[in-house]
Amino acid sequence: ILSGKYFNQKYIDTFNDECDKMNGSFGISISHTGAAGTSYRQLFIQGKNPAAILSEGEQKVIAIADFVAEMSLSEANRGIIFDDPVTSLDHERKETIAKHLTEVALEKQVVVFTHDIFFLLSLKYHAEAASINLHSCSLYKNEDLVGVTKPSLPWIASNVKERCGYLKNELQRITKL
Repeated sequence: ILSGKYFNQKYIDTFNDECDKMNGSFGISISHTGAAGTSYRQLFIQGKNPAAILSEGEQKVIAIADFVAEMSLSEANRGIIFDDPVTSLDHERKETIAKHLTEVALEKQVVVFTHDIFFLLSLKYHAEAASINLHSCSLYKNEDLVGVTKPSLPWIASNVKERCGYLKNELQRITKL
């Protein structure tokens, strides 16, 4: 049966491992059903929907663990993308998730869109500590143009050396004009 191939003890173990790595072991149990080529899984805590028990932040951790577990078992998947994965989380949990996502990046390409400067700098710190190349790109609005890219951290996340380098380059560019 196909559902047995894609949903099995390996998934459950991987999911629980992901939860542990993000301090998200809340006693989740997983129920799986499948029919007519469709597979469904539901998560429970003490027989109840996690939304009835867990905070929004705790639910976010479980969702990230579920997603990373599923993607880590995929043979075809080479990368994962997150869009603001740490909203509603405290700084300690953001730090934990940043560290874990850099560990995931050792095996797969990880792309993160975020507005959260603390989380961005945590990713940068853990990537540097793990000798992972972090490529950052900032999106901003410039006059009438939106979605303008700059291949660096946003100004507010840049250190003094990066800011001075940017200002020197801009001065040279403006002087030529």
